[in-house]
Amino acid sequence: MKRGDTNSQTCPNAVAQIGAHLIGVEGADGKFAFIRPPLPVTEVLLDHITPAKARRLRFASTCLESACAQWLDDTERCRVADVLLGDHIGLPERQDHLPVCGIRSTCRWFNQHGGEVCLRCPGVSREQLK
Repeated sequence: MKRGDTNSQTCPNAVAQIGAHLIGVEGADGKFAFIRPPLPVTEVLLDHITPAKARRLRFASTCLESACAQWLDDTERCRVADVLLGDHIGLPERQDHLPVCGIRSTCRWFNQHGGEVCLRCPGVSREQLK
């Protein structure tokens, strides 16, 4: 999929559910190390994920667009991706290099902003974005 293609884009901060993929695990430093290739979420995996473990994992799934609370209908964009490039207190630290990523080619955030958003991605957690 080419950057800018809006068909079947992937949300890099989805919930753990069948159909999603495990894309990262939080390290001791609070940043996510990405898994490549992403692992499909199965019932067996879900049976082993407690709420405490889920906070330390990152999942990706199909972007829900207008069905998601983070979607901006007027601009047809993900609010989270826009916020990550803003100058807001509490944003994840910017990395010096692009992380290894198994979903970049379909990632909603990357397709909106290119590699610049990827530099903040390892520091994003679902808890920050509620």
